[in-house]
Amino acid sequence: MASRFSTLAAAVLAALLSTAASASEPPCRREADGRVSCEPDGFARLTRSALEAKARADELELRLSDVRRQLEDRTRDLGLCEAEPVIEPEPPRSSVLPLVGLVVGVAGALAAGASGAWIARDGAPSTAPVIVGVAGLGAVVLGAVAVSW
Repeated sequence: MASRFSTLAAAVLAALLSTAASASEPPCRREADGRVSCEPDGFARLTRSALEAKARADELELRLSDVRRQLEDRTRDLGLCEAEPVIEPEPPRSSVLPLVGLVVGVAGALAAGASGAWIARDGAPSTAPVIVGVAGLGAVVLGAVAVSW
């Protein structure tokens, strides 16, 4: 087991050293007289890396134009949001008005009921019970409106 591990470690170390050595040498060099000399596969690697860089630059240019268009859209939307008038919040409702409406409605219902009993007891000798009944029904409606308002 130990010999297998040491063999594996030696292989990994050799691979790392060879990679580091080849990475330190550039594929092409400029000579003192201005000429460029390349290793046998250096020109192909240089060309491939230039084409990959150009493709990446084209892709990034497309993404940049998309992001600029999104920025313009968001800036326009923000300007529209800021141009909207601020809506004032609705003032809180009074808790007294529904209670007053409830009291008025109950009183109206009692008045309407009393006028019905009055008519049933005395017959219809006068218009007073009818007026009390209509006023009671009006009070019921007014109370319902006050409660729902």
